[in-house]
Amino acid sequence: MTDLPIHKKLDTGALSQCFKNTSTPYKFYWFLSILDFVEKGQNEIQKKELFAGLLANAWYVVNYYKISFGTQDQIISKIQEIKGVENLNIDQKKEIVFKRLATSKKRITIEGLFHFNKQVPYRFLSPWIGDASSEKRVMESSLILNKTPYQLYPNKIVLYPMWVEYFKANLQILRAFCNWHLTTYLQKKNPNTPNIGSKLFRPERKGLTKIKRDIWDPIIDQNNGFTCLYTGRTLAKDNYELDHFIPFAWVSHDLIWNLVPADSSTNNIKRDKIPELDMFIEGFYERQNQALATAKLRNLDKYLGEYISVFHSLDISINQFRNILFPIIETALLNGFNKWEQS
Repeated sequence: MTDLPIHKKLDTGALSQCFKNTSTPYKFYWFLSILDFVEKGQNEIQKKELFAGLLANAWYVVNYYKISFGTQDQIISKIQEIKGVENLNIDQKKEIVFKRLATSKKRITIEGLFHFNKQVPYRFLSPWIGDASSEKRVMESSLILNKTPYQLYPNKIVLYPMWVEYFKANLQILRAFCNWHLTTYLQKKNPNTPNIGSKLFRPERKGLTKIKRDIWDPIIDQNNGFTCLYTGRTLAKDNYELDHFIPFAWVSHDLIWNLVPADSSTNNIKRDKIPELDMFIEGFYERQNQALATAKLRNLDKYLGEYISVFHSLDISINQFRNILFPIIETALLNGFNKWEQS
């Protein structure tokens, strides 16, 4: 995706240039925040609200998926500072994060938001204006009708009507364009991280009810004394959850080969931590063999296909499982995920 829709009277080529050869992700999240307000029908926007939107759009990427933004970035450090002060969860919904930050009166939060006022609103306009090092020059140039997308003031921006019409008419295209370039940027900064494109947003999880009903409920029914991998406690159909052995926050999928029944309370404690592979691999492999046998017996091609896509066979050894899991775990640990230390 390299081109934006052309407008006869607007310099949309300059807009395209905003997202090329960037060393930080500020421009992506600044523009996504602007589009959020355009969608709400708001043309005059306070900078505090824009910066709140900037961090709200990045919140899940930073906190839940632990994606790196590069060495020059300050978004992650400001989010970490504000998260503690505002007592927000790592997987909080974007709307809740935005409202809390935009209305906060806490000094650390306000200072964290306005940290981005030093350069972001000005540098975003550099493709239209040129050198954006002089704030006064940028502000004066932004007052020329339709030359830039917005007029720049000390505490707010005002979008030009013609740009607003363009943004509204191409809202989904512009979001997709921005996210495509953001994904490319993040993939370069996180070469070992899988599925970057799916980690830009808080996922709408469908739940694991179907796989429980198809695979694990029958196994538990047929095996009196079926136990939790981690605690050894006996499980029943109404008192277990499916755990992602390697956290969903890293693999970003619900494929059967990474799922195992667990005691509900233990699953809540483990969350996005990574268990010791050597300690659990034999029990994990045993349970996966039961799942595979059940899928074969019931002709459940969907789940058989999930095994084949990774192992290229349905005859899977414990060493094959280890060889698949080990490098995924190691790269997750290198990218900031923590080992699960059982108490």
